[in-house]
Amino acid sequence: MSEPAFHQFKLRLPLALFRELEAAADTANRSVSAEIVHRLEQSFAIADSPEKEIHLSRQQFDSLMESMRDQIAEHLAWSPEAIERFKGAKK
Repeated sequence: MSEPAFHQFKLRLPLALFRELEAAADTANRSVSAEIVHRLEQSFAIADSPEKEIHLSRQQFDSLMESMRDQIAEHLAWSPEAIERFKGAKK
């Protein structure tokens, strides 16, 4: 006898997380179950990819740059409008 293609099990999720999954599934025209499978497959693909370190480094870089922009703008005591223009310059 061959092994079944899927395994069913009960899963307990916080209601807020389930609602987020439900909304994401609806947006992607998937069932909640398919959304969970999709996200798990993506997480394993990223974890196994050589680009993982580059991806994480890029996230760290972007976070650092945003923090530095905020600190510079505050230090210079710019107006809120000038701060928003300065932050928008990164895009």
